[in-house]
Formats: sequence, C-alpha cells, structure tokens
Amino acid sequence: YFNTDKQSVIMEDILKFSVGMFIINNDFYYKNIDFLLKLKKPFLKVGKESIKKCDSTAVLLRDSDEVAEISPVVFDISSQLKHKIKFFDYDPDNINKKKKDIVKYYENLSKMYYYKNVEFIIDNKNPYFEIKKNRGICFFVPFNKNIERKKFLATILAPKIAKIQTLFDEYNQFMIPTKD
Repeated sequence: YFNTDKQSVIMEDILKFSVGMFIINNDFYYKNIDFLLKLKKPFLKVGKESIKKCDSTAVLLRDSDEVAEISPVVFDISSQLKHKIKFFDYDPDNINKKKKDIVKYYENLSKMYYYKNVEFIIDNKNPYFEIKKNRGICFFVPFNKNIERKKFLATILAPKIAKIQTLFDEYNQFMIPTKD
C-alpha cells in the first residue's frame, strides 16, 4: 500500500466489497476532502484520542436541515455502540423557531426510537472551551461541499458551530454525507 494511490485503493475496495463506512485519519481527510465528497459515503475520521475511550456520541446543533438529515444515522450508530447521545446547543439566547424545532425533533425521535440515553446540553458559553472539557466523545458531523476545509484559530474566540468541527481533530468524528 505504500507505493499505491490511496484514493484508488479506497475506490476499488468500496466497489469490490460494498463498503458502507470506512475509516481514515486527519491527515488523509484534509488532503482529500474533494475526493471524499465525491464518494458520498459515511466515514469515521479517527482523532488523536483512542476510539476505545469513546463512551458517548454527540451532535452540535445548529440552524440547518443537515442536522435533521443525519438523525437516522446518529441513532443507528449510537444504538449499535450502546452509547449516550449528547446534543450540544451553545446558542440558546439567539435560538430561533427552526432551531427549537430541531431540538423538539430530536426529543421526539429519541422517544420514537425508544432511546432513553439522550442528553441535551444547552448553554451560552463558548462551545470550544465547554466541549474541550469533555473526553470520550465521538462526534457526528454533516459532511457536504460547505464543510470547513481549514482550521481557523480565530474560531475559538467567536465560534460558529458549523466551523468549530475543524478544531476538534483529537476527537473521533463520524462524517455523514448530506445534500449540498
């Protein structure tokens, strides 16, 4: 594998073995975002923290249909892993009707799936510093052409939830393709 094109190997394996999800590291991710977008397959981006330490899954709520779009995958994978799902909302002061509907949607969905191991963390603190206090989390991230491609350290000071994902490379992240 050292002398072969990694993209070709991944493409061949996906076609040959009907791969549903694959695993990559942060380095491959940042160098191959366009390739990964073309695949339209979910993948696990392995962080610096051991996957064995993952004892809960998490979603960062934001004003977007993307979060609702990945919900079946969130519940499916979390259920298979038998992990608690944490929904982080760090913008309660500016919460709009659409976002309230997303929170209500997840509350109802958890009831529909009979999934009782759900926690909503709602706060107006800086999400970067609050999430950094948590260990053992695997995040679910909507993945499409609007995904942030570079790390912006300025995001720490005035974080936008849609951009903050790039600052959490030490966490494992399930990248779930969504509509563009």
